[in-house]
Amino acid sequence: MPLLTILIDIMAFSGYYLQDSLRTNSIFIVGFIFQILVVLVLLVFTFGYHGKRREKHDYTFKGYRYFTLRYAIIVASLFINAAVLFLYYLHLSGAENLIFN
Repeated sequence: MPLLTILIDIMAFSGYYLQDSLRTNSIFIVGFIFQILVVLVLLVFTFGYHGKRREKHDYTFKGYRYFTLRYAIIVASLFINAAVLFLYYLHLSGAENLIFN
């Protein structure tokens, strides 16, 4: 799943690059729908991950348990793409044009 997550991120970045180069309102709407699908797929990956999610206790750092690298890739990708989805929404609603300047 982490490899699929990285491939999905590459596709999402390609979609952003396409929107940034064309800059039409219809392509922004298609990109917004595509970004919704990306976030939904990453949500499925995050909750459907069957691998090890946490490392063993590390008592030198007060016993906190950290994400494994594979699960951290999926979670970080979800957070970043969710933030980009929010910026797409702000752009389409006209509140902020931060993402396509």
